[in-house]
Amino acid sequence: MPPPFSSTSPQLSAILQEMLLQGVLEKYSGPVFLSCPFLVPRQDRQDPRLVVNLSALNAHIECHHFRMVTLKQSRLEPTQDLQWLGMWWDTRTSTIHLSEDNRRRVLQQVRRASWSTTFTHRIWTRLMGSLTFAAQVTPWGLCGAGGSSGKATGCFHGRPRTVCARFHHTFTGCCVSGCLRAFWRPRFLEGCQRRSSKSTQTLRAAVGASRHLTVDRAGDTGSRLTHRGTST
Repeated sequence: MPPPFSSTSPQLSAILQEMLLQGVLEKYSGPVFLSCPFLVPRQDRQDPRLVVNLSALNAHIECHHFRMVTLKQSRLEPTQDLQWLGMWWDTRTSTIHLSEDNRRRVLQQVRRASWSTTFTHRIWTRLMGSLTFAAQVTPWGLCGAGGSSGKATGCFHGRPRTVCARFHHTFTGCCVSGCLRAFWRPRFLEGCQRRSSKSTQTLRAAVGASRHLTVDRAGDTGSRLTHRGTST
């Protein structure tokens, strides 16, 4: 399957060449930059505003008579609606979303994790990898998913009681954050609430659960979390 905009590349190349000849654009070859989004609070509303720092990009662009256009004003012809890299790309509406197969896979992983009685480091890493992938096309997903994988990985190192507390703190934090709420919050949060550590008083008060957890070292298979007891 060709990538998005592949059918429009000849037209775009012709337009760019014409703009270069007219002096509208100037060629530039510089280092690759990465611009991470961050949130800025609004004065009139409670929800923050997503901002992308483009200072690095603007420092390397020279364009005369440039006019900014909004999403509603922009048009790309011919339009494309195709699946690529596990996502659906719609250039007519300028939207990207998960393919149906990947959406089902993510939901299946979440459901299995929410009802699982045993977690290994590998299972949790795979789950976080899938959720981070889905966060790429989830509103505010990248902001909510930042650092979740590293925090979860760090929970598997330490004494048993510390592991339980840190694991469930991260587990609940991921569920209640804005990251992938539409995909996983209902069932996943329920599973988290039933498995919260009884030794963590703040977390127990927040989710109203009481389950005991123990940690079993499983050699080369990694640390394993197992809950025992019954719900109250």
